[in-house]
Amino acid sequence: MPSQVTDTVLMVDPDYFARTTSETDIDNESFRKEVKFKGKAIQSLAKDEFYEMVNYIRAKNIRVITMKSPKGASDAVFTNDWLSTHVIDGVPHVFVYPMYAESRRCEVQTKELLKKLQEELNIKFKLKDFRGDHSKALEGNASLVFDNAEKK
Repeated sequence: MPSQVTDTVLMVDPDYFARTTSETDIDNESFRKEVKFKGKAIQSLAKDEFYEMVNYIRAKNIRVITMKSPKGASDAVFTNDWLSTHVIDGVPHVFVYPMYAESRRCEVQTKELLKKLQEELNIKFKLKDFRGDHSKALEGNASLVFDNAEKK
């Protein structure tokens, strides 16, 4: 597999997935649309899509590591808002980033993630936790892009 392509992905089960009105709405307003499904209906659809995607990815010979959502974390499926993985000088690392919105901080599952990675991949990861000052948070889907081949 090319060095810019992964052989493993992490997905979080959408147990509590929902369209909620939250403190992040003002930042995400232009990306959101009203949906006709609410509550349990949207959770059911999200779970169906989740398992369909897990099976599809696995059929392509890509390993899928799944984790449970923390209770009440409606956006927990968006792990790329709070973590990234890296290999630095041959050593695997997990970077954990601060979440700006207090309501989303419950999504971060550092201990559970490290345990899951150890079990599934049989690799110990070093943890670099950048949380602390939540007023300086860079969160968002693909707000950081790493070029592993060029180390940029």
